[in-house]
Amino acid sequence: NGETIYSLNQVFASGYSLGIFSTGNLKPWKTYDSYISKLMSIRRTYADALVYGNLLSYPYTNNDQVVAYRFEGEENIVITVNNLSMEKRQNATLSLGAELAGSVFVNAVDGATYTVDEKGDIKISVRTDKVVVLVKEK
Repeated sequence: NGETIYSLNQVFASGYSLGIFSTGNLKPWKTYDSYISKLMSIRRTYADALVYGNLLSYPYTNNDQVVAYRFEGEENIVITVNNLSMEKRQNATLSLGAELAGSVFVNAVDGATYTVDEKGDIKISVRTDKVVVLVKEK
């Protein structure tokens, strides 16, 4: 997964399994124990989309430092969003499509709620050290 939290977030956001290992010191990862545990829990909870589902699209963002992935399973729609910049929080508008207008998504990482506007967009802010995992409410 690389050597930084930024690369780990990109691996998770793009749908790959996490594996923390080091030929040397694991101490730097200790800082992120609870966060990585949260990501693993999210992956298990929404496995129908994130593990067994399909990567349907890469929703357009109006910021080239923000990348998004749309996964769908039998029960869940999950959109992962990652900040590629290592320097600062990034703001972006995600274009999810008119078919999702009015839908409500909850960030499984921090509990923040987002409502898709009538054009199919969500305005979002993405930290440098945490991925956003939007789960569509049923």
